[in-house]
Amino acid sequence: MMTPSPFFEPSPASPPTEEIKASMMPEKESVDEKFTSEPQIDPLAILEKQPTVHDKEKCLPPRKPEEHGWWHSGPYHHSPHPSLALFFTGHKSHNRHEGSPPPGRFPLREWLKNSPISLVAATLFVLAVQAGAIWGAMHGFGLGQFGSRPGLLDHTTAASPPPPPPIVNLTYATFSGLTLPNAAINQFLGLPYAQPPLGPLRWRGPSPPLPSSTSGTVVAATEFKPICLGAGVPYPTEGQSEDCLYANVWAPAANATREGSGLLPVWVFVQGGGYNALTNYNWNGSEVVEGSGLGVVVVNFNYRVGVWGFLAGGGGMEMNVGLRDQRGLLGWVQKEISQFGGDPEHVVIHGASAGAGSVAMHLVANGGRDDGLFHGAILESVFFPAQPLLGELGWQFERVLNQTGCEGGNSTEQQMECLRETDVKVLQEVANHAQPFPGRPDPPLPIFYWTPCVDGELIEDLPYRLFKGGKSVKVPVMMGTASNEGTVFTPNITTPQEFTSFFANNYPLLTSSDSSSILTLYTPPQFNTTAPFNPPNRGHFYGPLATAYGESTFICPQTNVLDYLSLSSPPNLWAYRYNVHDEENTRDGLGVPHLWDAAAIWGPDNINPWDRTGSYKTYNKGLVGRVRGYYFGFVKYLDPNREKVETEPEWEGWVGDEDDNRNKTTRSRLLFETEGTRMEVLEGAERERCNFWLGLGEGRMEQR
Repeated sequence: MMTPSPFFEPSPASPPTEEIKASMMPEKESVDEKFTSEPQIDPLAILEKQPTVHDKEKCLPPRKPEEHGWWHSGPYHHSPHPSLALFFTGHKSHNRHEGSPPPGRFPLREWLKNSPISLVAATLFVLAVQAGAIWGAMHGFGLGQFGSRPGLLDHTTAASPPPPPPIVNLTYATFSGLTLPNAAINQFLGLPYAQPPLGPLRWRGPSPPLPSSTSGTVVAATEFKPICLGAGVPYPTEGQSEDCLYANVWAPAANATREGSGLLPVWVFVQGGGYNALTNYNWNGSEVVEGSGLGVVVVNFNYRVGVWGFLAGGGGMEMNVGLRDQRGLLGWVQKEISQFGGDPEHVVIHGASAGAGSVAMHLVANGGRDDGLFHGAILESVFFPAQPLLGELGWQFERVLNQTGCEGGNSTEQQMECLRETDVKVLQEVANHAQPFPGRPDPPLPIFYWTPCVDGELIEDLPYRLFKGGKSVKVPVMMGTASNEGTVFTPNITTPQEFTSFFANNYPLLTSSDSSSILTLYTPPQFNTTAPFNPPNRGHFYGPLATAYGESTFICPQTNVLDYLSLSSPPNLWAYRYNVHDEENTRDGLGVPHLWDAAAIWGPDNINPWDRTGSYKTYNKGLVGRVRGYYFGFVKYLDPNREKVETEPEWEGWVGDEDDNRNKTTRSRLLFETEGTRMEVLEGAERERCNFWLGLGEGRMEQR
């Protein structure tokens, strides 16, 4: 039996390998078959004949979203919210600019028109990100046949045969990738970093991949694998599967044979999706490798989400397995990345949204114990929803048992055995069945039904307390938020009652007095009568709610975590605010929304090439180089100033007060704007509002 890697954290109760093999679901081929069979057809590629390198001369246009049946009356029966579909999938809802659909095409339209806006808005997030995610997967986000951006995979001439594929010998199998023409970059897609989490491996931490049983077999790693099942889609759904623990690697071709000091820094990207879905998957890393001067190795990957990743409460199971998947990937990087030319002793983890929230969890995991998995951290729009204590989640676990028929049995271990034997389609229906928190009305439903919890093991205590107590991994940290983080999440409300109901139903321990205090704090005129909150299509209380939710869940958690970190590692902290405006965003009242900086980091053609990135090719074009310079400096040297554009300012570190006197702390952050970049000091009113949220964050907000 193979000895588990010390970087994985398997359950002591994990079944033996033979049992795992025997229990693999019949719809899946065995692990040995996966290593000996011909390369599988990528389900994402066959869904759509996107304009690949072989189709360019045909000028095939991308199909419109409505041609894919997004408005199908599925488990949630909701259409994608235009804002959410745009900023989590890279595509606008087609009815925003393309006119109304033909009569009878979308039977849900009248339901949406006649339903309370709070009911519709509360469940939009998961539906929008999943619908757009499928569209993005089908088109590869403009990545071409093999996931590379246009321009890197051009036709070779007849006289220039393609080079032999790059080969990597990992500890468990040998894989062949693809060297991208004209880029000198090796690309490996769909590398298994753990065994498929099926059957007895459901709700257990990841187990190392089984070795190939056939000597000399080379497995093709040239196609993306399915992403993990998320809430909001039926089963089966093309491009999503329970078998989903795969990674993708982009590395300079010339660096593949280097050793020792020649190894390159490793950039590991943790995607977001609110812990309920995966929405930033398969973002193409080749452009940032090229832009870095072939100076980094990029890794991205899938992890379990929704009921599959964050079910909690049963005996014989591990909690927060989605976070454990991420740690398993980081262990895989430590063990295997040198084969790609990456340095396991220089790994920077970069998370976006829930991915950034995950990075925060890894900073305090196991009481802040440093397991050597990473050496720097980037938190882009860090996401801190309500994440309850394990003991408070019994109601959610009971609902899952009742909905699957597994409520019988003499112990929770027997109940878990039943759940592990339950058909995947039944469990996916459960994942899609969000309900209000106990004692809360319906509607609105909580936006994020499945989240990490304080399990007393991986996450020992409320993370705010762990950060405050210095129980975090001591590495350089860079954090950034957009100016208007809440605008894509909040409903377009018109009354104060809708305002207080939204907070009460997303933070179940808030009292009515708490909700009233929040309303009072965020109802001065500046939150609804100034840009970006005053276009004709926005309700009177949309601005206050968007500001309150954005600050409570993204902006102030960044400020508060940085303040706590500054007590133990002050020289190595940097913060930024992204305030780069776009005419379409401003017109729609979105301001500078959540993850608007992503296109500047990864390149506009690698995020959402067909929508709203036009300004990154015209008047915001200069932001790509300016933002990347700081990012490259941090990833390569753990100092964002080392590769900044020469004309850009020195990025001053975040300085906190040793006595934690928040009124005397100097909090400076870098401000990105179209016109230029400069340092700014956190203004007093925002500081006071963050003080307010900090008072609720360790208790009734149950924030991390």
